[in-house]
Amino acid sequence: MDWRPFEYLTLESTLPRSYSTFEFTQVGASRCVVAMRVRAREHGVLGLVRIPLGVWVIRRQFRAHYAVLARVLAEDAQAWQTAP
Repeated sequence: MDWRPFEYLTLESTLPRSYSTFEFTQVGASRCVVAMRVRAREHGVLGLVRIPLGVWVIRRQFRAHYAVLARVLAEDAQAWQTAP
């Protein structure tokens, strides 16, 4: 929906209906902190059920994504260190 490379990325989701913004902040020469903010677009009784469930699903998915990313980065760092 909206993006600026290396600064932030905003996505619009359909289930649960929400906007998610990922902000990238550089910390030092080789480190980046990622902050995620979510704004629900769904209100009412159904939203009271879907939003907490959606938060649980998103957290679970991102923990798995971050684990894969950490593994890939560690493998890349090792490859760079052993490269001629």
